[in-house]
Amino acid sequence: MKQPVVDENSNAAFDIVYADVKGEKKAISGLQVRLIRERRDYYWNWSDSEGWQSQFDQKDLQEGEESLDLQAGQIGKVSFPVEWGSYRLEVKGPDDVVSSVRFWAGYSWQDNSGRRRRGAS
Repeated sequence: MKQPVVDENSNAAFDIVYADVKGEKKAISGLQVRLIRERRDYYWNWSDSEGWQSQFDQKDLQEGEESLDLQAGQIGKVSFPVEWGSYRLEVKGPDDVVSSVRFWAGYSWQDNSGRRRRGAS
């Protein structure tokens, strides 16, 4: 599955549902919705056995949080401002079960992988 992408310096909007295995939307109180920015700091590391390797440290930075109550049949809506980079939306229920989705804000070098540039023959 391809990672969702939103425009940089925009609002990332999401629909939130709480459903059973049949897909019926159930009522729930106290959903905690968090926006996490996944900041990666890249660096090079040398070892005699493997040579130079690119590695990174990841820091998860909480950018926003919202509490959500849903009635049966309802679709909740949340929106958070994003800048550029990798993000994760987490939804935690009162039972501490967490659902999440990763997404990207803005242009990525991967957007051009396997494509021909305009004007190239």
